[in-house]
Amino acid sequence: ILSNGEYSVMLNSAGTGFSRCGELAVTRWHEDPTTDLAGFHLYLREKQTGQLWSATHLPVGKSPDSFEAIFTEHKAEFLREDGSWHSQLEIVVSSENNVELRQLTLSNRSLSTAEIEITSYLEPVLLRPEADLAHPAFGKLFFQTEKLEKHRALLGHRRPRGAEDTEPWVFHLLAGTEETSQWECETDRARFLGRNRTLANPDGLTQPLSSSVGNVLDPAFVIRHSVRIPAEGTCRLCFVTGVADSREEALRLIDRYQEANAFDRESDMAWTR
Repeated sequence: ILSNGEYSVMLNSAGTGFSRCGELAVTRWHEDPTTDLAGFHLYLREKQTGQLWSATHLPVGKSPDSFEAIFTEHKAEFLREDGSWHSQLEIVVSSENNVELRQLTLSNRSLSTAEIEITSYLEPVLLRPEADLAHPAFGKLFFQTEKLEKHRALLGHRRPRGAEDTEPWVFHLLAGTEETSQWECETDRARFLGRNRTLANPDGLTQPLSSSVGNVLDPAFVIRHSVRIPAEGTCRLCFVTGVADSREEALRLIDRYQEANAFDRESDMAWTR
C-alpha cells in the first residue's frame, strides 16, 4: 500500500489492485481470486510481430523470461524481460497532491529498430466502494468523460444527483512525450473490450481507438501511444492519475504533471517523507 494519508494505491505482486481517495474509489476493484483482473493496466504490443504482454504479470498473464516485483516504503517496482524487451514500471503516490504516477521505462535490446504500442487502462468510479459494488450499472450512468487533445489527457466527473452531492473530478494523462506526438484514447469500456473478450485479450488492442467521450454507459480511461525505439534504445513514459475537487484544479494538476521530470520529483519527495 502506497499512500500520502489521503490518496492510496494497493498493489499485489501480479500488478493488480485499486486506488482510493479518502472514502471514494478512484478505480474499480472487485476482489476475485479466480481472475484478479481489476485495477490499472499497461499493455505492450510490438507492431511488427503482434506480440502482446503487460508491464506487470496481469492482466495478459504471458509468462516472461524473468519477472520481479519489488515493494518498498515509498515505491512499487515491476521488472520484466520478454525476448529482446526489458521493462521497468515504477509507481509512486505524490506527497503533495492526490495523484499517482506510473513511469514505464522500456528498452529495446535487439539489433534493429522496433515500434511498440503502449496502452493504459483503468475504470474510473468516484463512488464509495460499497455503493459501486451494490449498484455498478446504476452508478455508471452518472459519469461523464471528456478529452483534452492538447494535454493528452482524459477528464471525468460524476454528475451530482442532489444538492448535497459533491462533484469531484478524476483525470488520466500521458506525460513524457512531445506535444506534437500522436496518441489515441477511448472512454467506452465495452468498445475497448469487444464482444466476448476480457481484459486479458481486449479487442481494442488491435483496433484503432474511437475517441468516444461524453455520457458513456460503461466508462473507462484508455490512452495509447506508439513509439519507435532504435536498437539498444530506451524510451520513458509516465501515466498520471489523480483526483481534484473541481475542473479548474484538475486542469492545474494536469499542467503540473506534464513536466518531463515530474516522476523523479515526486519519487524523491516520497522517499524523504
